[in-house]
Amino acid sequence: MENSIYELWPTPIYHTNVTMKTVWEHRIIHNDWVKMKSGNGSITKSKNLLYSTVNNEKDEFNMLTQAILDHTHKFLKEYFKIDNKFKITTSWGVMTEPGEHTGDDYHFHTNSVLSAVYYFKRIENCGGISFRRNPYMNPVTVPTIEFGYTEETQSNSEFVNFEPNTGDLIIFPSHLYHRVLTNNSKRNRYSIACNLFPTGDVGLGERVLSI
Repeated sequence: MENSIYELWPTPIYHTNVTMKTVWEHRIIHNDWVKMKSGNGSITKSKNLLYSTVNNEKDEFNMLTQAILDHTHKFLKEYFKIDNKFKITTSWGVMTEPGEHTGDDYHFHTNSVLSAVYYFKRIENCGGISFRRNPYMNPVTVPTIEFGYTEETQSNSEFVNFEPNTGDLIIFPSHLYHRVLTNNSKRNRYSIACNLFPTGDVGLGERVLSI
């Protein structure tokens, strides 16, 4: 009898490319920046870079906002079979100077369902993003047992690193632990991150919640 393996409840990450417009990067660079609490990396003072432009057709970021929403809905429809529309609730720029990252600790985003990050002009070694498996989701046994693997795979890896290209967009569940990797280039690295939340009716029957 042949054996079967079922990959139950994987954590999906959506990856695509949205051609970068120079004006978008110009808008990000010319923002008011503040250092993060870790002392490394900077974020924009505004946390509504995209949310505030959704209904402003003259704003340069409107096309980027719409692209993120379109890909979010495609991800939800094709992978999860979810028809709900989502909105961007918060959005902010992230900058790391040469030698910087945004902190050693992995983190996740609260009060959010999905998160996304868009990458502006990229050069070699400017720092990608690292995802970490939830420590309570050991793929083999229990979290208190640590095995040595003969080969790393998507099923047993504790960390998975992405090195995006210019214009790449990554959408992932907000509960997924992640952090920005060190910028080992000689140029500032820019990206824009955002959180998304469903709108309309969520749930079924007596459990329906209107948002």
